[in-house]
Amino acid sequence: DDAIPYVGMEQSSSSMQEERTPIPGMPNCPITGLPMIDPVVAADGHTYERHAIQRWFQTSNRSPLTGAVLAHLELVPNYSLLSSVDGLTNHVSNS
Repeated sequence: DDAIPYVGMEQSSSSMQEERTPIPGMPNCPITGLPMIDPVVAADGHTYERHAIQRWFQTSNRSPLTGAVLAHLELVPNYSLLSSVDGLTNHVSNS
């Protein structure tokens, strides 16, 4: 499941699985080590791939990076990272 990040949806016989494609220039998730597709910021201020940190929260309320107890388990999309990577991608493709 964490082996390759994908974009889109694909129906399998046993379950619905996401098919995602890495975004060029996207940094790696500190949990999976893979390029992020849906980067979100957790209460520790660090950015993670949404599915990875949600899975982490199923068993822990601590930061995967610092080990500190998190004030809350809400996740916020990292629009800043998405727009900077999008801007970089557009700049490179227009060069």
